[in-house]
Amino acid sequence: MTCNRMIHPSIRRWGATAIVLVAVIVAAMAGTASAQLPTVRFAWSQYSVHEANTDAPIALVISTPPDVQTWVGVDLTPGTATVGDDFVGGNTVAIFETAGPDTAYAYVQIYNDPDVEGPETILLSISPNPAYYEVGEPSTATLTIIDDDSETPIAHFEYAEDVPTDPWGRLNLAMLPGNTVPVDVVIDFLPPGGTTVYYSSTADGQIHPVVFDSGTRQTIELPAPEIPGGAAYATNDLRLLNPAGKNSIGMWIDLIVFSAATGDPECVACSYAFLYITVLHADCGIIRELCPEAPCITSAAGPSPPGRSAKLLDLASDLATLRDYRDQVLLPSGAGDYYVQLYQDLSPDIATAILQRPALVYRVAATWEQWLPAVAAVVAGQGDSFTITTEMQTNLLNIMTEFQEVGSSTLANYMTQFRAALDLDHIAGQSAATMQSLIESNPMDAEPASWGKLKTLYR
Repeated sequence: MTCNRMIHPSIRRWGATAIVLVAVIVAAMAGTASAQLPTVRFAWSQYSVHEANTDAPIALVISTPPDVQTWVGVDLTPGTATVGDDFVGGNTVAIFETAGPDTAYAYVQIYNDPDVEGPETILLSISPNPAYYEVGEPSTATLTIIDDDSETPIAHFEYAEDVPTDPWGRLNLAMLPGNTVPVDVVIDFLPPGGTTVYYSSTADGQIHPVVFDSGTRQTIELPAPEIPGGAAYATNDLRLLNPAGKNSIGMWIDLIVFSAATGDPECVACSYAFLYITVLHADCGIIRELCPEAPCITSAAGPSPPGRSAKLLDLASDLATLRDYRDQVLLPSGAGDYYVQLYQDLSPDIATAILQRPALVYRVAATWEQWLPAVAAVVAGQGDSFTITTEMQTNLLNIMTEFQEVGSSTLANYMTQFRAALDLDHIAGQSAATMQSLIESNPMDAEPASWGKLKTLYR
């Protein structure tokens, strides 16, 4: 991913909140040109159907309502399933109406048989039709047929740390390449003689067994997918293939793997944008606005859930507050150049530290949500009326402690120094204005950058 010339200059100019409050994003909300034709993609990279259900719904998503009713073909190719025995081959179609929703369904006809058998797969691909739409990503997907003739219990994924599910019931984990994540597979009950459940993975396109011979919990080690050459990230969508067609909470896990956070701070800002969007569960459009050259995280996108537009509005408001804090409060102060320079130095270390623990991004985001009103109060000149709570202090210190544990020695040293210099152990009960005064009068040694040097950074 090329970042240094394409990111809007204001994404480069953070201040104290990026260092003290951790993982703040400041980006210009630049508009992006819309394509002449709508883009159509699969809502998911994986689908499953219980064999007893004779029609498997396949959700497709269109980027904008079409000008005319649009038929989108889906080609069906045998994987391990057999045409004629397990499903009706050929193709199927989804129809998008001019005033309809962004999601439409194609249906695959499934045959039920009395055989006890393992999961079987059908390969799906969107048929191109350049006169009416462009094919987006994912353009291919897998439909897995789950046997209905065995008594396999319902299963779900569990992760040791608290990870909220997104609107579709998935657990999203952000991490660095080369690592593995231990995840538990838990079943509702253990049948006599044990059982085997299966999960599919987009990293290798395979179906993997998990054998239960004693107990209802098994731990599996999920490797991070490899990042293609030149890419900024890779994803691995894992889905438990539950019987009876039941979608239990936590049957999905998305591993989103980011390149190591080294290089220009502008590219690190793109990494922050990716992480923030992952937590926000927004669509690809907002990523385009944050980093125009960045590819979308297609696996994180699905049929529009309730409340998505509200979340996007929150992000725009957050960014506006951060820009106002930077321009109206931080940069005019005597400490502004110091914090900007420090951000340039520490951004790669902060981004890398967040990715050392797959669930840390959620704790960072939750802490930021608590502190944002304090920043807004300072911008509005009402910092004296905002009192920092014990919970805000505790969560901030916990994040800084984690940064000390997983970050570089340089980042760990700065966390220690900031904790002492800003008296963060005793900030609860103080006002946001007091916090801002401590930031501006920070006694830590620094070699200030000249305004001439700063201007060269922000062109």
